[in-house]
Amino acid sequence: MGAEWPLDAEPITPVHTHPLRMAFDRAQKHMWCYYVPFLCCFSLPPGRAVLVSRRTDALCLLVQRGSHVDLLVPPLPLSERVLNEVVCAARTINGNRPTRILWADETDARQLSSAGFSIQAKDTEYLYDPRQVAAASGAPYRDLRKRLNRFRKNRDARFRALRAEDLPACSALLKHWRRRQGRKHPFLLDW
Repeated sequence: MGAEWPLDAEPITPVHTHPLRMAFDRAQKHMWCYYVPFLCCFSLPPGRAVLVSRRTDALCLLVQRGSHVDLLVPPLPLSERVLNEVVCAARTINGNRPTRILWADETDARQLSSAGFSIQAKDTEYLYDPRQVAAASGAPYRDLRKRLNRFRKNRDARFRALRAEDLPACSALLKHWRRRQGRKHPFLLDW
């Protein structure tokens, strides 16, 4: 901890893994943004730092970009008193710019809305169920079935085990995929 970190916070490190995991389990938080390795990787100081602030009766995760501070998620556990305390302290740091909460699950969003916060749905949560994808049945998987059938009919397709010498071609394919996906879809954190 140092004077450069607001709200008596410290930068997140792998040392925080177990205590954060325990806090998330106690609060029954299972959304992707509560995955501690993600939080550690999301922290990219000095441009963006994820900070851990232990309040008397709550845990706060903050994100600092330059001199601006936001809450990454609502305090755990979420109480209006702690939330107001942290938002007021952040408002002092942020000047006239508003303090945001970047991610909240549905339960917290309802409570935040009741407390007068403006809630904006950014995206729906993506859940991957391998059984549904493997079955590929129903309208949601129509395009996937068409593409798979087109690929199966291609007589030139060959399958083999991946080898070390395939790395440059795979890297080029990933780079191409990132460029194309970036134009059509929101940024994916799991590239």
